[in-house]
Amino acid sequence: MKNIPMFTTENGVASLILQEIPYRREAYVHIRCTAAPELLFRECFDFCKMAGAEKIYFTGHPLLETRYPFHTSVLRLRRALPENRESGCLFPVQRETLEKFREIYNRRMATVDNAATLTLSGAEEMLKRGNGYFVHDGKTLLGIGMASGGRIDCVIAEVRGAGQRVMETLFHALSQDSVELEVASTNVPAMALYERMGFVCVEEKSRWYGIF
Repeated sequence: MKNIPMFTTENGVASLILQEIPYRREAYVHIRCTAAPELLFRECFDFCKMAGAEKIYFTGHPLLETRYPFHTSVLRLRRALPENRESGCLFPVQRETLEKFREIYNRRMATVDNAATLTLSGAEEMLKRGNGYFVHDGKTLLGIGMASGGRIDCVIAEVRGAGQRVMETLFHALSQDSVELEVASTNVPAMALYERMGFVCVEEKSRWYGIF
């Protein structure tokens, strides 16, 4: 299902993120401008419901904070890359391992707030970018991740307690002196790992509220 970057009505403009409706029955609404917020909320809500969403999350207007329940914040974290770090073996995703990566990603991210499903087309784009990796210790798959430049886009440990080692192995795929990532504030295990590794929050990118 396609997103609608500019959903325009007489009451304002919003961006509708509809791509998760087929997978998670969720839609996301970013309010861009409005002089009648409640009316625009309702129009966006009704459209997303009609499209099949069962849960609809909104951001972008101060009225949301006083009227609707908080869902999650999306935080941007940063730290300098350490000179010394533990390492597993880093294996780039190949055509023949693409579906395995996608299965692990979608299985583990299914319950994470605001996480996007890795669609087949999205996996193909990742393969072209070359930023998807498996992390192994010998024959043991420790986890997977996406990393390039100065950014890590996902870290998933398949072995309990291996999150830090997966992360530090992904550091080797980066080309800058520092690394950034984004995380939902409600993803408690991930937040604990990142804080333990010295990441600090540099920006709250958005706050999302539920309207059901």
